[in-house]
Amino acid sequence: MSDVSLAFMFLDESMDESLDLASLTGVLVPLHAYCAVRDAICRLVWEVLAPPPNTVPQPIELHARKLLPELDHLPQAKADDARLHVLRSTTKIVNEYGLRVHRVCYTNRAEIAAMFRGDPKLYARNFFGIQSGLQDLMETTIVLPVMDGVPGTTKGKKAPSIDPSL
Repeated sequence: MSDVSLAFMFLDESMDESLDLASLTGVLVPLHAYCAVRDAICRLVWEVLAPPPNTVPQPIELHARKLLPELDHLPQAKADDARLHVLRSTTKIVNEYGLRVHRVCYTNRAEIAAMFRGDPKLYARNFFGIQSGLQDLMETTIVLPVMDGVPGTTKGKKAPSIDPSL
C-alpha cells in the first residue's frame, strides 16, 4: 500500500424554500494544514465577534444573506464592514492554504423531494455530489466528513468552555 494522506471535508448545508434550493458546500482541509487553518478561523472569529474569555468560539456560518446575525444590533455600515471583512478573510484563508471548495446545489428541490420522500432536504443527493467530486483524491487520501449538525438538533447549545487549569 502506498502512502495515504488524510483530509477533513468541513460541510455545511443550506436550504432556501423561497428559492426552491438545497445545497451542500464543503471545504477540504488537508491534515498538514489543519492547525494553521483552524487557528486562522479562530482569530477571525475573535476579531469579529469577541466571544467570552476561555471559550472556543463557534465558527461563523457563511450564509451570505444571513451572515453574522449577531451583529444586527450594530449600525448597518459597521455590521456590513465586519461581514465584508469575514468574506475577504475567508477567501484569503482558502487561497493561502490552497483549500478546495466543493458545492452541490439543486434548484428544483421540491420536485426532487417529491420523488425521494425519505430525503426532503436532499442531504443524501448533495453528499453524493460532493463525494463524486472527490473521486480523484480518494485514491490516495482518506477524507473525513465533518458537519456541525443537522438543523434543529443543536439550538440552544453553548460553545464549549476551556478549563484554564489545563
